[in-house]
Amino acid sequence: MNGAASTSGRLLLEAGILVAFAVAGLCAWLPSRASRDIIARETGAVRLLRGLQAAQDDHAGRHGRAGFLEALVGENHIGIDLIPDDEDRPAAIARHEGYLVAVFLADLEGRGRGRATDDPIREDFWIAYAWPERFGVTGRRIFVVDSSGSIRYWENSLGTFDGPERIPSAHLAPAPPGVDYPLDRPRLGFLRSVEWTDVDGSR
Repeated sequence: MNGAASTSGRLLLEAGILVAFAVAGLCAWLPSRASRDIIARETGAVRLLRGLQAAQDDHAGRHGRAGFLEALVGENHIGIDLIPDDEDRPAAIARHEGYLVAVFLADLEGRGRGRATDDPIREDFWIAYAWPERFGVTGRRIFVVDSSGSIRYWENSLGTFDGPERIPSAHLAPAPPGVDYPLDRPRLGFLRSVEWTDVDGSR
């Protein structure tokens, strides 16, 4: 009887150890899987901006000027879907595999315009941002591309820009070295301290 109890206890102990190892392995695997998913989506965001750059080049060839996001999507240049517009947002936005994207042009007073307007605009300048739809779930970094072809990123470590209601402003990113932006830059605030890093091979 005691031998059977001892064997049963040993089996329960071994089963408990196996379960503990399985739980530990799962706990290690889940963050790793989440990190891989985020990296994949961030890589997809860079591809999206490269595609948007090509779409702008094509639009300029057809119309002689940069295009707003609605025009690029409407001409089927890029395979993304516009999110239903909201006039309270500063820009039209679209969704693609866990990232959101917005395109800004500049008016003659240096203000960023994120949707089609009848006001005069600079025809040779545009800037676009891609940021996570759900920070920490679908991505972390925010990416930017402009008419110079430079693609850069910022860590966005506090989730400052996240989802359709927390859209980057047109002038969030400063001009890359050797490039002039027609957008006014804010004089105060944390935007001045944001550091942007080139994405390898972006030019």
